[in-house]
Amino acid sequence: MDKFKDVGIDEDTRLIEEKILKYKDIDVLYQKWVWEGVIGNSLIFTKEDIKKFNIHNIIDEMEIIKNKNKITTNKNDKFYFINFDFEVM
Repeated sequence: MDKFKDVGIDEDTRLIEEKILKYKDIDVLYQKWVWEGVIGNSLIFTKEDIKKFNIHNIIDEMEIIKNKNKITTNKNDKFYFINFDFEVM
C-alpha cells in the first residue's frame, strides 16, 4: 500500500471502503466514496503501472466495474484514476 500513500482524498469526499486489488501482476487501489450525494468507485493506478496496459482493456477485464458505459478518468502527476458505478443517494 506504500506506493499509494500519496493518493489523498478531497476534503468534501468521504471514504467508505479502501483495499488493494490486483490487475494482472500489479497492485491497484480500490476506493468506494461519497461526494455531494453521489456514491462512486475508483480504481487507482500509479502512472508508471498504467503505461503497461491499454485503459480500455482494463475497463473490460476488471469485474468490479459493473457499468462499463459510464466511466470517467483523470490523472495527476503520480496517479491515474478510473471512476465508475456512480449512484445518487
